[in-house]
Amino acid sequence: AGQTRYRGSLEAFDGQRWRGGLRLAAQDTSEIVVRSGETGAAALTSLRVTDPGWPYRLWVNGSAELTATNCRADVNIRLDSVDGPTIAIGWGTESGNHQVITQTRITDVLAGQHTVYLCGVRVYGDGTWSSTPYLGSLTVLVLPA
Repeated sequence: AGQTRYRGSLEAFDGQRWRGGLRLAAQDTSEIVVRSGETGAAALTSLRVTDPGWPYRLWVNGSAELTATNCRADVNIRLDSVDGPTIAIGWGTESGNHQVITQTRITDVLAGQHTVYLCGVRVYGDGTWSSTPYLGSLTVLVLPA
């Protein structure tokens, strides 16, 4: 018991037989919404994660090209809504155009279906931010908990 082997996927021996590993589900999108004149948080793209039938964690990473005017605009990855819990943050620009890349982070243990949002967020200042459809992506990998 406790042995593992790789035969096309990772398998574990439970003392009686070899059991196949869980296949990891990955999703990715580079379809970024163009935003202009934003003063708060707004979704740039999202991915729906279906319930795999077992407890899981999400490995997430994202990026977007943002332009800030008289404010600082960050990129956040949030769970289930634009103002939901923040999973990862990419520190953005205070002025001008900049590609913002989030941290690569792993969530707490989840169950059921969830939606992951890549959001632009004005952090401080009284100006606005905008996004382009270029240099942006959101990647989500489902990992067994």
